[in-house]
Amino acid sequence: MESITAGQLAGIYQTRYFSFAGVTALMLDHILTFNRETQLVWTLQRGYLKWAFLINRYLVPIVLILFLCTLSGHDDSLSTVVRFVFISPVGCNCVLITGCFVGLVSMSVSNSLILLKVRTLWDGKKNIVAATRAVFLVSQTGVMVAMGFAAFEVLSNHVIAFNPPLGMCIMTKTPASWKGVWAVTILFDLFTFIMVGLNALSRPRGTHTLLMKVLYRDGLFFFLVSLRLLNLVMAVSSDPSRVMLGVCLIWSLVTTLVSRMIMNLRLVEIVTKYSVNEAALALSAFG
Repeated sequence: MESITAGQLAGIYQTRYFSFAGVTALMLDHILTFNRETQLVWTLQRGYLKWAFLINRYLVPIVLILFLCTLSGHDDSLSTVVRFVFISPVGCNCVLITGCFVGLVSMSVSNSLILLKVRTLWDGKKNIVAATRAVFLVSQTGVMVAMGFAAFEVLSNHVIAFNPPLGMCIMTKTPASWKGVWAVTILFDLFTFIMVGLNALSRPRGTHTLLMKVLYRDGLFFFLVSLRLLNLVMAVSSDPSRVMLGVCLIWSLVTTLVSRMIMNLRLVEIVTKYSVNEAALALSAFG
């Protein structure tokens, strides 16, 4: 086993702290908005929007918590079963690959929900619908191909392994294909931001309804948080100890914002349908 330098150790702990911070924020938001979720989402009729929301809402925290187990530094007092799962390179690699592909599913669901709202901004214009479908298919195909190559690299090169002194799984190499994964996601984020911006510029001043305000605001927050530039920078830097630095944090924040956006839009429907006082609903991206 190769020795770990002070710089690599610092990167490992930075990744751990960033990841735990992201998951903590995700779980706290889940607790704070659970009552609103039951009122606004659980009451929806069965359909893609409802099931996509619930899958993203509950699958992501489970996977992230399991992934944090690989970063937590297992104590000798923990179950031998837990240590058996992570004690071998194969176990760590399988955890990484599983997390990556669940992340792919989550990314697809989040992106599809975002594009549905982009279409709403443009009033369902046929050319916009066609453009969003094409971008979604191209971007997801690109991510799947890059993720497939990354999975092959993980299995063939054992880029992650269990480190007994630290009691955790650590990255030993940076999969080259990860650069492609994050590059494609950044292009998708830029497309979304441009479409929202163009829509705002195309509308006469003063015509922004409550629905438009919510879509613009949540769309801006989504772009600022989900821009995976940090992930791409870490992948390009080729520093294995920091390659996962922003993954859990950004994943957690994107999931939070998408969930908030869907619930906020449901609130807008209630405001519009029942003329509920907007101020009384305290409509906000973060509260």
